[in-house]
Amino acid sequence: MQRTTVHIILVITLSASLSCAQRPADPVERLLEKHADAMGGLEVIRSINTVVSTSGIEFSDTGMRGTITTHSMRPCLSFMEISLGYFNIRQGFDGVRIWMVDQNNMLQFRRDPGSREHQVSSCLMDNYDYLFPSPDFKITAACTDTIDGAICEVLEIVPVNGAVCSLSIDTETYLARSAVITGSAGTIDMIFDDYRPVAGVMFPFHTLIRNVSINQTIEIWKQSIAVNTELDPAIFLPPAIARRDYRFTDGSSSENIPFRYLHRHLYLPVTLDGVGRELMFLLDSGAGMTLIDSVIAAELELPHGGTIPGAGAGGTTDFHLSRIPGFSVEGIEFDAQIVITYPIAGMLERFVDLEIGGVLGYDFLSRFVTRIDYENRAISFFEPDSFSPAGAETSLDAPLMRNIFSLGCRLDSIHTGTFLLDTGANSSMLQKSFIDRNELTGGGTGLLVNLMGTGGEERADLRRFGLFELGDIGIDKPVFALPETNRGIGVFDGMDGIVGNDILEQFTVTLDYQNQRCLFEANGNFGRSLYTDRSGLQLIRGRGGTVSAYNIIPGSPADEAGLIEGDRILGMNGKDIAEFENLDEITGLLQGEEDTTIDLEVMRNGGRRQVRLVLRSYL
Repeated sequence: MQRTTVHIILVITLSASLSCAQRPADPVERLLEKHADAMGGLEVIRSINTVVSTSGIEFSDTGMRGTITTHSMRPCLSFMEISLGYFNIRQGFDGVRIWMVDQNNMLQFRRDPGSREHQVSSCLMDNYDYLFPSPDFKITAACTDTIDGAICEVLEIVPVNGAVCSLSIDTETYLARSAVITGSAGTIDMIFDDYRPVAGVMFPFHTLIRNVSINQTIEIWKQSIAVNTELDPAIFLPPAIARRDYRFTDGSSSENIPFRYLHRHLYLPVTLDGVGRELMFLLDSGAGMTLIDSVIAAELELPHGGTIPGAGAGGTTDFHLSRIPGFSVEGIEFDAQIVITYPIAGMLERFVDLEIGGVLGYDFLSRFVTRIDYENRAISFFEPDSFSPAGAETSLDAPLMRNIFSLGCRLDSIHTGTFLLDTGANSSMLQKSFIDRNELTGGGTGLLVNLMGTGGEERADLRRFGLFELGDIGIDKPVFALPETNRGIGVFDGMDGIVGNDILEQFTVTLDYQNQRCLFEANGNFGRSLYTDRSGLQLIRGRGGTVSAYNIIPGSPADEAGLIEGDRILGMNGKDIAEFENLDEITGLLQGEEDTTIDLEVMRNGGRRQVRLVLRSYL
């Protein structure tokens, strides 16, 4: 009856540490009998109907501390409040719905298969129902293992429609030493100790949750536990009305807001309260929270609310919590918001000529139905209850997975998987485990490229395939990046790839968070080549407006022309580089017709040189 797992929006996945050595000595029945007796006996365990506890929590890697209050009731009702400074959330399960009220007091529901699997297994383990025989699960003896010096016998528990559980029982005390729950949403590994009796049952007063994937350790220590306290079942229900912290300035929508589409990223103008100018924000359905650039945060003297770890496209990193007084997007005004801060502008402004203020993520987008018209560079936001599809769209179920839309997809007609829809990704990617599982590393034309996101950079192999299917929508000759490792969002279990803007730009895309679906309507770009570069030269903007080679793709025209990383571009076709309006204008020239010649003047090691680049399709 004690909830032991914690779901926090930036706590992404947890990795198991189980490594078995030999078969267990005791048969399953005898081991469970000893375990039940050590816990206090089946009769006493069965008599517990409710548990209420308060605990302290700490992210050991960042030092961020807070408290947790949990309420649970048989058969499987739960409610939890987590307070981490500015980061306060409530979550629960009412027997049917898995719900959460986030840090900005917005209600969300978890409907993806991974969350449902994990909920089934959490109920089984937290209520100690595995001690009572049932056709709803199977238990087998797995092996003998050593955990932190304790010899344990390990049982594998497989619930119907649940995630696989491994329970390690200490052969000296016969109390649970660890529990590992492994499902499509990830693997949770918990270590228990400091057992104390409460109402005749032994409860662990200390739990260590290890997240090897993002180098994270969470420590939870109980401060109090009360059993069979009378609870109102209504506490487990999601709140009927979530707080409305925004308003449309005219009606129930804001439609056809122009956005800038640069470097295959969507940028919207945003005005932050306290900043007397418009800033451009990246619209990112793959971001869990709205993000403010660290320089802007310092300019506004935003308060520091603690540090939490998370994963971005380029790897794992730490984010600082803060609070902004409010902001507005054309036609929409927002009250104060909890956000994270990170030096995002310095990363993005190298590729676009804009003043970047931050990122609009899930907590912004989830309030609306959002329609993105890529062809006409316009975006519309609707109140969910007032939105009606036009009728020409293809609707696809897209359960939220870690607050990101997930889509059932198929590659080359045979490789099926779950892909996340990410408007913050300018290119589509395959996860390393999907690549390995389907043996996609051999054959074809591969070109190494650099991918970049919060957390760092990643090397990837660029590969063209025959067909990619989003539900019944077929996309010919797609190009995917195949990363070399499982960094960043590659650590997510249960997902096989990312659908980025190179695919999405062929459609008008509607994101419906309330119904957890995505609508696609092909536009005038549908069927065009998904990879238009003919140079292999990736450029960045430096201080003072300089333009330099950020990456040279091996085997490309730029590589054959002798360009190298770091070359400073002084001019193109006789035109000084400063005369170009922005990097996208330069990039447009590099996407010209086959056999077009581009004459470059470059600076290398203090000397000028002329380079002739002949464009061609190289992928």
